[in-house]
Amino acid sequence: MKNQYCTVLFLFLALCYSGASSGQDNRENTIELYFDKIVNLSTVRLAILLQDKTEKLSKLRFDGYSKDGHTWLFHYPDSIYGRISSMSLAEPMQNDTIEKSVGFVKIHNGDTIKAAGVLFAQGTLTPTKLRYIQTRIFPNILYMNKRTNKPCFKKVFQDTYMVEDTADKDADKELEASINSMYYGYSMFARTPYMRNEDYASQLKRYISLTKDYPDSQSLMASLSSTLTFYRSRRDIEKIFRHFSEAQQNSYFGKKVRKYLTTIHFENSLLPSSKTGKLEPIVEDTTKFTLVVFSASWCVPCHKLIPLLKEIYRNSQTKLNMVYVSMDKPETGENWKALLKKEEIPWRSVLAADKTNEVEQKYTVQTIPLELLIEPDGTYEPIDLYRQSDLDKLCNMLRIANMKISDK
Repeated sequence: MKNQYCTVLFLFLALCYSGASSGQDNRENTIELYFDKIVNLSTVRLAILLQDKTEKLSKLRFDGYSKDGHTWLFHYPDSIYGRISSMSLAEPMQNDTIEKSVGFVKIHNGDTIKAAGVLFAQGTLTPTKLRYIQTRIFPNILYMNKRTNKPCFKKVFQDTYMVEDTADKDADKELEASINSMYYGYSMFARTPYMRNEDYASQLKRYISLTKDYPDSQSLMASLSSTLTFYRSRRDIEKIFRHFSEAQQNSYFGKKVRKYLTTIHFENSLLPSSKTGKLEPIVEDTTKFTLVVFSASWCVPCHKLIPLLKEIYRNSQTKLNMVYVSMDKPETGENWKALLKKEEIPWRSVLAADKTNEVEQKYTVQTIPLELLIEPDGTYEPIDLYRQSDLDKLCNMLRIANMKISDK
C-alpha cells in the first residue's frame, strides 16, 4: 500500500512538474503595433533573425493578425528572445522579383534616423503607434535566392512609418535603440553611408555614447558581439562593454563578448592538411611567432592580400611561421587547392571543411581575411595587414624591415 501511494505521489508530482515546464516553454511574447494606415501590404509577417543552438544564424517567420487592419499582433516564443539580433516586417513574398516591407523612422537628437531591421522589447508592452510617411522604392536590391541558390535582384517597396513619441514609461526603448544602431552602423566602422566621413576614433566615441544612452539594449550588444574583429584592440571593445548593464553583460550576446575579451591564449586545433588530408595542428612550432590567416577561394579581398603575405614570408622565414586556414566548405575545397597551386603558395594550409562553423565560433572568424598573430608564449591578438600601423607593428616585433601596403 505504501509503495502504491509513493508511486501515485511520484506520478502526480511528475505531472505537475511537466505542466509547469510545458507552461514555461509555451510562453509567448507579443508585439502590438498600431498602423494609422496600411498602404502596399495586404498582410504583415514578422521575420526574426537569431542564432540557433548550433550558433548559426537562422531566420524564423511569424504571421501577424489583425481584426481591423490597423492594430496588428505578432506572437513568438519567449524562449528564443535572448538569441535574437534583429526583426523585420514584410508581406510574405509572392515572387522572386518584388518585396514589400516596412521601414521605421524616428527623430533622435534632431536627426531623422531610419531603419528596416529593428528589435522590439521582450514581453507585451503598450502598442507602438506608427504614422505613415512615404513609400520608398529600391529598384535593384541584390539578394541570394534560396530556391535557386543564386544571386539576383529584386524591387523593394518599403512603406516607411514614423514611430510616434510617447511619455509612457512602458514605451519600447529597445526599438528606439535598434533604430539608432542600424542607422548609425553601431560597431560597424564606416560600413554604412552615414559614417564614412568619420574616422575610427570619432566612430568609437559615438558607439560609447549610444551604449551610455541604451545600456540595457540587446540589439546593441548583439551588434557588438558580431563585429568584435572590426576593432583595433580588445581595449577599445572594453571601453564600450563596460557601459552596458550587468544584465546585458551576462546575456547570451554579452557572454560572447566577455569570452573574446578574456581569451588571450590561442587554443590549437587539428585540421586536415590541404596537401595530404592528414590531421595536423594549426600551430606546429610553438617556439616561433605564427601568423594564422583565415581565407577562402571565393574571397576577393583575401586574394589581394597574397602579394603582401609573400613579402612577409620571404622577409621573416626564420622568425615567423605562416599557415592558411581555408574557410571553404567541402563543395569548394578543390577551388582552394587550385588557388594554392596557381599562386604558388609556399606556406602551410589546413582546411576547416565540414567544421567551418566550429572554427568560426572558436576563433571568432566574423569576416575574412582574418589574421591572428600567435606569440611563442601562446598569447595572440588579431592584426589587420590592410592597416599600415598593424603591419609596422608586425615588422617591429619580428625585427625586419618595414613594408608598405600596396594601393592596388
